[in-house]
Amino acid sequence: MAVNYETPPDFPERLHIQTISYCNAHCLFCAYPRIADKVSHGIMEDAVYQKIIDEAALYQPKRISLLLMNEPLLDKKLPERIAYAKQHLGDRTEITITSNGSLLTQKIIDRLIEAGLDRIKISIQGLTRDTYEQIMGLNYQRTFEGIDRLIETMERRNLKKPKVVLSMVSVGQNEDEIRKYKRYWRRRGVKATSVAYENKGGNIEENIELHPFGLEQRKQCYRFNRCAYFIYNGDAILCCSDWTRSVVLGNIKNNTIRELFHSKQLNSIREHFRTGNYSALPPVCQNCKKTRLPKSSHRSFKGIYQKFLSYFQDQRSRARADHTSD
Repeated sequence: MAVNYETPPDFPERLHIQTISYCNAHCLFCAYPRIADKVSHGIMEDAVYQKIIDEAALYQPKRISLLLMNEPLLDKKLPERIAYAKQHLGDRTEITITSNGSLLTQKIIDRLIEAGLDRIKISIQGLTRDTYEQIMGLNYQRTFEGIDRLIETMERRNLKKPKVVLSMVSVGQNEDEIRKYKRYWRRRGVKATSVAYENKGGNIEENIELHPFGLEQRKQCYRFNRCAYFIYNGDAILCCSDWTRSVVLGNIKNNTIRELFHSKQLNSIREHFRTGNYSALPPVCQNCKKTRLPKSSHRSFKGIYQKFLSYFQDQRSRARADHTSD
């Protein structure tokens, strides 16, 4: 069945740029621990980054996120990249990052503020030490001290930017903490949100119980219909769920953003969505639950996650065993 389709804009409304491909966390719900040793890694060249920003400045997209399948604060040049984007795009385009918060030293905080960062979303998967460290594989005290440092700096200097938002993915181990987490951070004047787990285009364990009432027809995908995604080497990939980079639309070194956004390959995928020809979609799209509608609007899935949690823990144990054997 065809869906109510929205024509893509002339230029993507949002750009996602991976300035560095590495991450220091080992989140249970993330594809990175499973995919990291299967893809190439590196740091984006200045010329590649600047070409993306220079073209974006001509169109003024709504948002540029210096984040894609990584921990952006690992990029030592990140403050300079933020400053370059703000200098060329001004206040009409929001410059954002999403971070796990584990690297928020005072020096980094000061540099991000000075660079003009508009928003930082911090992924924090638990309010207690045991839950947080089990899900994210990071040091609880170090991360929370960094977040406290950021909030205190903002308050002390009476700053409105960067806007600080906390985000928690709803998984079984943190389900009981979500309300407490939201209350705790809101009392501190910080917006705290929670989102449902998704399967990242099939790159992490499928589980029908994530939507226990079943899934209805697909809807159009805003990700590749409104956004563009660039990894560290300049390749334009299909979306933020294509962790294996299975669909590469071209490279910014040889094309413009606009050319890649309206490429024959991407327009063909959009047409398959528009006409309901889902079997012709790339596997990453066919396996993705983001583009399907749950029959129930319930956002809480307490008690239905134990199967995939045990799977994640098994995968982490195997990955560590493989790393040790290497």
